[in-house]
Amino acid sequence: MHNLHKQKKGQGMQFNWIFIVVSGAIILVFFSAFGIRYAELQKSKENAQIARSIDNIINGLKGQEQYKTIDISNSFNFKFKCDSFSINNDYQQKLNSKIIFANSNIKVNKLYAWTKEFRKAYKVDNLIYLIDANRQYFFIKDGNEDYVNELFIEIPSEFSNIKKISMQELEGFDIKGKNNEFVFFKEPSEDGLNAIKEKGIVVVIDTARGFARFGQESYKIMDTPLVLGAIFSGSLESYKCSYDSLKEKFNSINNIYIKKAEYLQGCCSVNNCDYTNARQELLSFNIESNSDNLKLLNDELYNSGCKVIF
Repeated sequence: MHNLHKQKKGQGMQFNWIFIVVSGAIILVFFSAFGIRYAELQKSKENAQIARSIDNIINGLKGQEQYKTIDISNSFNFKFKCDSFSINNDYQQKLNSKIIFANSNIKVNKLYAWTKEFRKAYKVDNLIYLIDANRQYFFIKDGNEDYVNELFIEIPSEFSNIKKISMQELEGFDIKGKNNEFVFFKEPSEDGLNAIKEKGIVVVIDTARGFARFGQESYKIMDTPLVLGAIFSGSLESYKCSYDSLKEKFNSINNIYIKKAEYLQGCCSVNNCDYTNARQELLSFNIESNSDNLKLLNDELYNSGCKVIF
């Protein structure tokens, strides 16, 4: 009987130890999972704060032509999708019809945000450029130096990562890494392309024919704001999406002015105030049209003491 009692006692102690070990393992797993989940929530919170901070800066800049540096202590992955952007593949921020030109996918800790007005006879919108401050931009001036000089004047001098340079000067330049963009303003030679194609992306701006080429694919450009948009997009997909959004906004605004011209023709077409020609011009006006004639017609209405369309 005594041996049986000792045996039961031993079994009871063994069970207690098993219970303690299993319980401890469960508690450890619980707190480990809780710790991991807490860290994930904190990271998501940080991503949301970065995204909202960028969006707030964009909203503050949008009213007029200006620029600001967005400096974040830690590097983050910035993905741009035309109508939204995400931080670290996590928090997504809607852009609410803002027209932004940016590289589609970059890892960065510093961005330049810059706004520039886009006009076609009348103001369409302020475009926003989000620029990787760590990317080196080389504007190759060979063959179109006057245009490059004019374009360079538009760019804030604080953007020190943007340089104008000749191919000869580039050959002696210490190009680091692959986070580089080479912008040509005339078709580069095959030798010139071979020398740099492994060191970054190449964009060709053809102002004479009005297109930007990204690799083997091209898309239309016109006016300086869209040239800059093509450069800072860095890819056809990103540029085309933003361009198409701008075109949609232009069409909406132009339709408003068509309606206004029709209204003024009905209410205020007296003496020298005839809106027929201006209305006809607006009906055929598109984002690629030359604006001179439409501006002239509107100025004539103003000079005649008439209500203007825009």
